[in-house]
Amino acid sequence: MLVPFQYIYLVGSLLFMIPWLILFYIRRDLRAEMIIMGGVMALGVSFSCYRWCTVDWWHPLTITNTRIGIEDFICGFAIGGIAAALYEEIFKRHHRKNRNRKVEHDHPIIFFSIIALFLLSTEFFFSYLGLTSFIASTLAEALIIILLIARHRVPLMQALASGVATAFISMPVYWTMNFLSPGWIDATYYFDTLSKIRFITIPIEELIFYFMMGMLFGPLYDYWKGYRHFQQEKRVQRK
Repeated sequence: MLVPFQYIYLVGSLLFMIPWLILFYIRRDLRAEMIIMGGVMALGVSFSCYRWCTVDWWHPLTITNTRIGIEDFICGFAIGGIAAALYEEIFKRHHRKNRNRKVEHDHPIIFFSIIALFLLSTEFFFSYLGLTSFIASTLAEALIIILLIARHRVPLMQALASGVATAFISMPVYWTMNFLSPGWIDATYYFDTLSKIRFITIPIEELIFYFMMGMLFGPLYDYWKGYRHFQQEKRVQRK
């Protein structure tokens, strides 16, 4: 074992910052989006781990020996920013404000209402329906994604591509963590409440989690700010 279990979560969280920094460097137009969505995700992951995930999903050791730690914040910040930027980078798109849209869409209440809906839905599925934290959070994420696609007309295939790319980026991180700390996955996850299915050593629930985050956090910022994309506008003008 090269890295003790207590420190491997921190190592993995910092590894996620590598693609974040690359995207932050090459996409200057997305820096504000990456920081904002990263911050939202960091708070969301920290709260979710404390309230739900550490109950029946996983229980990673932190450097502070607390239920949640700085690792959760770093990991959430990185994933939120990565997912938001990948949505634009995959198709080399640049966006600008749609001046013809309704003004009320560009309002913090809209954005935080979506976040509140996710939290309340997860709590309902988890506490009142008795579902596991993984199933509860996945259903809540799916609900928000469906609303975004139906309300904002987010291209489904592009959202799917963002989800796949986010999950793909997570795989080398988990392989590295497993290499540096063999047995970390077995010692960390509650496999009694998970499917026990693994994809190249990675619990399938983790890949689904990153996939859903890619689908959700990609279009979420665009919906809040009312952005349209240059490529989409050009197509409309040609018609």
